[in-house]
Amino acid sequence: MPESPAPDPSPDQPTKQQSPKRVAREPDPVPPALAPSPSRDHNTSRRVPRRIGGTDGNRYKVGEELGKGGFGIVYKGFDHELKRPVAIKAGMDVDPEAVNRFQKEARIVARLKHDHIVAVHDLIHVNGVLCIVMDFIDGMSLEKMRSKGIRMLPEDAAKMIMSLADALQHIHHHGLIHMDVKPGNILVDGNGESHLTDLGLTLKKARIHGVDGLVGTPAYMSPEQTRNDSLLDDRSDIFSLGIVFYELLYGKLPFGGKDKNGVEKPLPILLGEIRSDTPVAFPESATVPKELEPILRKMLAKNPEDRYQTAGELYVDLENFLEPARHYDLEYKDNFGIFRNLTLDGKETNILALIEPAHKSANPNSLETLDECVSAVQKAMVNPEFGREEYTNTRTRLNDINHAVESALEDPTLGMSKEEFDTLARDNPDVRQQIEGSLGELLAQTGRTTGKCISKLTTSSRKNGTRRR
Repeated sequence: MPESPAPDPSPDQPTKQQSPKRVAREPDPVPPALAPSPSRDHNTSRRVPRRIGGTDGNRYKVGEELGKGGFGIVYKGFDHELKRPVAIKAGMDVDPEAVNRFQKEARIVARLKHDHIVAVHDLIHVNGVLCIVMDFIDGMSLEKMRSKGIRMLPEDAAKMIMSLADALQHIHHHGLIHMDVKPGNILVDGNGESHLTDLGLTLKKARIHGVDGLVGTPAYMSPEQTRNDSLLDDRSDIFSLGIVFYELLYGKLPFGGKDKNGVEKPLPILLGEIRSDTPVAFPESATVPKELEPILRKMLAKNPEDRYQTAGELYVDLENFLEPARHYDLEYKDNFGIFRNLTLDGKETNILALIEPAHKSANPNSLETLDECVSAVQKAMVNPEFGREEYTNTRTRLNDINHAVESALEDPTLGMSKEEFDTLARDNPDVRQQIEGSLGELLAQTGRTTGKCISKLTTSSRKNGTRRR
């Protein structure tokens, strides 16, 4: 993304004003099996017209080149229809059959409405080149921040990782895995807010088994990702995020790096360290709080079963670290109520009632309305006697909420009858986009609640002297 001029502070003096970053250089030549699947065409810039998209091929203006990566070339663009700047990634050569698959998956990725995810707006196939249109973030990547010597305070690093954990939880709830979480794919805007980008390698969980070769960046891969494990799941992204966190805190990667002679370790050594059963070593640091080490150790557990099982769990532990003095039940932020009072076209609308048909369709065995389901979750989360039964029932209800939202998003009329939807959209053509944004927030809320639900059971079990099984 375009880089605004920034002072070059001393690497030894972290600052709150500047969001930071540290990243290691990419390993040398990656064998074909480890190379990212998208191919890069060096003639891409000559094949992408200056205007693309829309019914007349003129919706997006392709402007200045912002950078190059494994996918191809990134341009700054402008959306003439919505009058806003965009980023356009161009460079993946695909055959017509593959285009259909990418377009289908791009529609899923486009539904990811989250403050810390770079939104995908359009997918265009022109002159044999695949172009992805997305949000334009005016800032720089964590990788670029490292190259400028910008450092981050541990508390600020924890806040950033917490935001990214929330973003990953949102991605995972949609049945996707990012597969390439690394500093180069984390953009930081002028306000210091982080945004996860480059969903070009993101895969549906159901398709993982059919992937040819490995995708991702070796230095940030989980052990199972380096083995091209067919059982790859959400926990792989958590491991990769752990490597980013480690690097932010200690200024170096936990694996690979240079040997005693200052020579970069070869790829087989790097992969061997990642796959080894040897736990990650933590250097002595006077600036990194000791309370962060168990969190990081759990993120970087070599065995996925010993890792955080969801990004929501990680979010809760980081939140507890940042706000240790608050009582757990007070700490739970109940935002479900806002979905009963959504302002839509100037009128208060209960979004839960709006997608009730989708709830009935997705959860035919549920005896509760979606509103009743949410109310039961709210009640359970402030119950001081929260135990195994409450945990099981709450998780079931949270899953029902997710299924209802996903069912609504997959339906052109959001689960409503065509007449109902047309009536709603008559005076507000952007109604679907507004509702999709709210449903994305609802998914994020269920993700955060899932993490707190797990932590609440663990806390309750410890108080009662029992173990979670």
